[in-house]
Amino acid sequence: MEYDGFDPKQRYWEYNNTFRSPYIKEESNLCKLISKDLSSFYDKEKKLSSNYSKVLTESEVIIITLGQTECWSNIGDTDYPFFQSPHKGIKGISKEVHTYYDLTIDEVKQELQEIYDLLKRHNKDIKIIFSISPVPFVGTFSKKYSYFVSSNFSKSKLLSSTLEFIEDKEDVFYMPSYEYVNLNPNENFKNDGRHVPQKVADKIMKIFEKIFTV
Repeated sequence: MEYDGFDPKQRYWEYNNTFRSPYIKEESNLCKLISKDLSSFYDKEKKLSSNYSKVLTESEVIIITLGQTECWSNIGDTDYPFFQSPHKGIKGISKEVHTYYDLTIDEVKQELQEIYDLLKRHNKDIKIIFSISPVPFVGTFSKKYSYFVSSNFSKSKLLSSTLEFIEDKEDVFYMPSYEYVNLNPNENFKNDGRHVPQKVADKIMKIFEKIFTV
Protein backbone atom coordinates (compact mmCIF):
# COMPACT_ATOMS: atom_id res chain seq x y z
CA MET A 1 0.00 0.00 0.00
CA GLU A 2 1.31 3.39 -1.05
CA TYR A 3 4.46 1.81 -2.49
CA ASP A 4 5.51 5.07 -4.15
CA GLY A 5 5.94 6.65 -0.73
CA PHE A 6 8.15 3.84 0.56
CA ASP A 7 11.66 5.32 0.59
CA PRO A 8 14.02 3.89 3.24
CA LYS A 9 17.74 4.63 3.18
CA GLN A 10 18.51 0.93 2.92
CA ARG A 11 16.21 -0.78 0.45
CA TYR A 12 17.65 -4.27 0.62
CA TRP A 13 20.10 -6.54 2.41
CA GLU A 14 22.56 -8.52 0.34
CA TYR A 15 22.89 -11.92 2.00
CA ASN A 16 24.33 -15.17 0.62
CA ASN A 17 24.25 -13.80 -2.94
CA THR A 18 20.58 -12.88 -2.67
CA PHE A 19 18.78 -9.57 -2.26
CA ARG A 20 16.27 -9.47 0.57
CA SER A 21 13.83 -6.98 2.06
CA PRO A 22 14.72 -6.25 5.71
CA TYR A 23 11.13 -5.07 6.22
CA ILE A 24 9.33 -8.35 5.43
CA LYS A 25 9.62 -11.64 7.31
CA GLU A 26 9.39 -14.98 5.54
CA GLU A 27 8.60 -18.39 7.01
CA SER A 28 12.28 -19.24 7.47
CA ASN A 29 12.56 -16.26 9.88
CA LEU A 30 14.94 -14.62 7.42
CA CYS A 31 14.24 -11.41 5.56
CA LYS A 32 12.00 -11.91 2.56
CA LEU A 33 13.91 -13.15 -0.49
CA ILE A 34 12.99 -10.79 -3.31
CA SER A 35 15.55 -11.54 -6.01
CA LYS A 36 18.82 -13.29 -6.75
CA ASP A 37 20.04 -10.34 -8.78
CA LEU A 38 19.79 -6.62 -8.11
CA SER A 39 18.62 -5.78 -11.63
CA SER A 40 15.20 -7.35 -10.98
CA PHE A 41 14.90 -6.49 -7.29
CA TYR A 42 12.80 -3.33 -7.61
CA ASP A 43 10.32 -4.76 -10.12
CA LYS A 44 9.78 -7.84 -7.95
CA GLU A 45 9.50 -5.72 -4.80
CA LYS A 46 6.85 -3.56 -6.46
CA LYS A 47 4.90 -6.62 -7.61
CA LEU A 48 5.03 -8.08 -4.09
CA SER A 49 3.75 -4.80 -2.66
CA SER A 50 0.94 -4.80 -5.20
CA ASN A 51 -0.08 -8.31 -4.16
CA TYR A 52 -0.12 -7.29 -0.49
CA SER A 53 -2.16 -4.20 -1.31
CA LYS A 54 -4.75 -6.23 -3.20
CA VAL A 55 -5.26 -8.55 -0.24
CA LEU A 56 -5.53 -5.69 2.26
CA THR A 57 -7.94 -3.63 0.16
CA GLU A 58 -10.23 -6.63 -0.33
CA SER A 59 -10.11 -8.03 3.22
CA GLU A 60 -12.97 -7.59 5.64
CA VAL A 61 -10.81 -8.28 8.71
CA ILE A 62 -7.08 -8.16 9.42
CA ILE A 63 -5.39 -9.67 12.48
CA ILE A 64 -2.18 -7.96 13.59
CA THR A 65 -0.01 -9.57 16.25
CA LEU A 66 2.53 -7.30 17.95
CA GLY A 67 5.76 -8.89 19.13
CA GLN A 68 8.22 -6.43 20.66
CA THR A 69 9.24 -2.79 20.99
CA GLU A 70 12.98 -3.19 20.41
CA CYS A 71 13.89 -2.04 16.90
CA TRP A 72 16.83 -1.62 14.53
CA SER A 73 17.10 0.73 11.58
CA ASN A 74 19.56 2.85 9.68
CA ILE A 75 20.73 5.82 11.72
CA GLY A 76 18.38 8.73 11.07
CA ASP A 77 15.82 6.45 9.43
CA THR A 78 13.74 5.21 12.36
CA ASP A 79 10.50 5.52 10.35
CA TYR A 80 11.68 2.35 8.60
CA PRO A 81 12.60 -0.25 11.24
CA PHE A 82 13.91 -3.62 10.10
CA PHE A 83 11.88 -6.66 11.06
CA GLN A 84 15.00 -8.11 12.74
CA SER A 85 18.40 -6.91 13.90
CA PRO A 86 21.22 -6.80 11.33
CA HIS A 87 23.18 -10.03 11.55
CA LYS A 88 26.36 -11.69 10.40
CA GLY A 89 26.55 -12.37 6.68
CA ILE A 90 24.81 -9.19 5.54
CA LYS A 91 27.03 -6.96 3.45
CA GLY A 92 27.61 -3.50 4.88
CA ILE A 93 26.38 -3.94 8.46
CA SER A 94 28.13 -1.50 10.79
CA LYS A 95 27.69 0.34 14.08
CA GLU A 96 28.26 3.51 12.07
CA VAL A 97 25.25 2.71 9.85
CA HIS A 98 22.68 0.92 12.02
CA THR A 99 21.10 1.86 15.34
CA TYR A 100 19.07 0.17 18.08
CA TYR A 101 16.14 1.84 19.86
CA ASP A 102 13.22 0.85 22.06
CA LEU A 103 9.79 2.31 21.37
CA THR A 104 7.88 4.13 24.11
CA ILE A 105 4.17 3.68 24.74
CA ASP A 106 3.42 6.93 22.92
CA GLU A 107 5.53 5.85 19.95
CA VAL A 108 3.72 2.52 19.75
CA LYS A 109 0.38 4.32 19.82
CA GLN A 110 1.57 6.57 17.02
CA GLU A 111 2.58 3.53 14.96
CA LEU A 112 -0.83 1.94 15.58
CA GLN A 113 -2.53 5.12 14.46
CA GLU A 114 -0.49 5.16 11.26
CA ILE A 115 -1.41 1.53 10.56
CA TYR A 116 -5.06 2.34 11.17
CA ASP A 117 -5.02 5.43 8.97
CA LEU A 118 -3.23 3.61 6.14
CA LEU A 119 -5.66 0.71 6.11
CA LYS A 120 -8.69 2.98 6.31
CA ARG A 121 -7.51 5.14 3.42
CA HIS A 122 -7.64 2.12 1.15
CA ASN A 123 -10.35 0.00 2.79
CA LYS A 124 -12.75 2.08 4.86
CA ASP A 125 -14.81 -0.92 5.99
CA ILE A 126 -11.96 -3.11 7.22
CA LYS A 127 -12.04 -4.34 10.82
CA ILE A 128 -8.79 -4.73 12.76
CA ILE A 129 -8.02 -7.24 15.51
CA PHE A 130 -4.84 -6.71 17.52
CA SER A 131 -3.14 -9.28 19.72
CA ILE A 132 0.13 -9.48 21.63
CA SER A 133 2.47 -12.40 21.01
CA PRO A 134 3.09 -14.37 24.22
CA VAL A 135 6.51 -15.53 22.93
CA PRO A 136 9.15 -13.95 25.22
CA PHE A 137 12.61 -12.70 24.25
CA VAL A 138 15.66 -14.93 24.07
CA GLY A 139 17.94 -11.89 24.23
CA THR A 140 17.98 -8.12 24.33
CA PHE A 141 20.13 -5.22 23.19
CA SER A 142 19.24 -3.22 26.30
CA LYS A 143 22.28 -2.19 28.32
CA LYS A 144 20.20 -1.74 31.46
CA TYR A 145 17.92 -4.77 31.72
CA SER A 146 18.23 -8.52 31.32
CA TYR A 147 16.34 -10.23 28.51
CA PHE A 148 13.74 -11.41 31.06
CA VAL A 149 13.03 -7.89 32.30
CA SER A 150 13.26 -6.41 28.79
CA SER A 151 10.75 -8.94 27.49
CA ASN A 152 8.17 -8.12 30.14
CA PHE A 153 8.83 -4.39 29.74
CA SER A 154 8.27 -4.64 26.00
CA LYS A 155 5.09 -6.72 26.29
CA SER A 156 3.66 -4.38 28.92
CA LYS A 157 4.22 -1.37 26.66
CA LEU A 158 2.58 -3.13 23.74
CA LEU A 159 -0.39 -4.14 25.86
CA SER A 160 -0.90 -0.71 27.42
CA SER A 161 -0.57 1.17 24.15
CA THR A 162 -2.85 -1.20 22.25
CA LEU A 163 -5.65 -1.11 24.80
CA GLU A 164 -5.41 2.67 25.06
CA PHE A 165 -5.47 2.97 21.27
CA ILE A 166 -8.54 0.82 20.66
CA GLU A 167 -10.58 2.18 23.57
CA ASP A 168 -12.50 4.77 21.53
CA LYS A 169 -12.69 2.83 18.25
CA GLU A 170 -15.67 0.70 17.26
CA ASP A 171 -13.90 -1.06 14.37
CA VAL A 172 -10.75 -2.17 16.24
CA PHE A 173 -10.71 -5.11 18.65
CA TYR A 174 -8.38 -7.03 20.94
CA MET A 175 -7.78 -10.78 21.14
CA PRO A 176 -6.50 -11.80 24.62
CA SER A 177 -4.23 -14.68 23.55
CA TYR A 178 -1.30 -13.16 25.47
CA GLU A 179 -3.33 -13.10 28.67
CA TYR A 180 -4.60 -16.64 28.23
CA VAL A 181 -1.13 -18.13 27.74
CA ASN A 182 0.39 -16.26 30.65
CA LEU A 183 -2.50 -17.12 32.96
CA ASN A 184 -0.86 -20.52 33.43
CA PRO A 185 2.64 -20.43 31.89
CA ASN A 186 3.73 -23.77 33.36
CA GLU A 187 0.98 -25.52 31.40
CA ASN A 188 0.71 -23.30 28.36
CA PHE A 189 4.34 -23.20 27.19
CA LYS A 190 6.46 -26.00 25.81
CA ASN A 191 9.61 -27.02 27.68
CA ASP A 192 11.54 -24.27 25.90
CA GLY A 193 9.47 -21.69 27.81
CA ARG A 194 8.76 -19.74 24.63
CA HIS A 195 6.39 -21.58 22.30
CA VAL A 196 2.92 -22.95 22.92
CA PRO A 197 1.91 -26.57 22.19
CA GLN A 198 -0.74 -27.30 19.59
CA LYS A 199 -3.42 -28.00 22.21
CA VAL A 200 -2.98 -24.47 23.57
CA ALA A 201 -3.10 -22.97 20.08
CA ASP A 202 -6.32 -24.92 19.48
CA LYS A 203 -7.80 -23.55 22.71
CA ILE A 204 -6.87 -20.00 21.70
CA MET A 205 -8.63 -20.50 18.37
CA LYS A 206 -11.76 -21.67 20.19
CA ILE A 207 -11.63 -18.50 22.31
CA PHE A 208 -11.22 -16.45 19.13
CA GLU A 209 -14.21 -18.20 17.57
CA LYS A 210 -16.33 -17.53 20.65
CA ILE A 211 -15.43 -13.83 20.76
CA PHE A 212 -15.45 -12.91 17.07
CA THR A 213 -17.76 -15.32 15.22
CA VAL A 214 -21.47 -15.96 15.40
